[in-house]
Amino acid sequence: MLRHFHSGTTARLVSKYRPVCPIIMVTRNARASRYSHLYRGVYPFLFPDSKPDFNEHSWQEDVDKRLKWGINNAIQLGVLNPGDIVICVQGWRGGMGHTNTLRIVPAREDLGLEQED
Repeated sequence: MLRHFHSGTTARLVSKYRPVCPIIMVTRNARASRYSHLYRGVYPFLFPDSKPDFNEHSWQEDVDKRLKWGINNAIQLGVLNPGDIVICVQGWRGGMGHTNTLRIVPAREDLGLEQED
């Protein structure tokens, strides 16, 4: 059986270049969360919800849910300020080796995705 783990490799690789901004890592993998404390500038967040059935929910909906949760927790801890610009690094599908997408979003609950009136 093929099992997908979020290893924290992307956070480690980003950390290697020592950016001046914090690196927020949201994962369901407790081991990856613990190990990422060793990487400079990484703030790991262990996402509490289990992985959904992707036959009923889309991958992107799950990613957006984790991003919103991680950003809100980072704001509560004072790592981010509301309205800060966040660069989100994600994969096009689950598992290791699929990180290929960057999104720039504001640190807001809706990630700037909802239309303003």
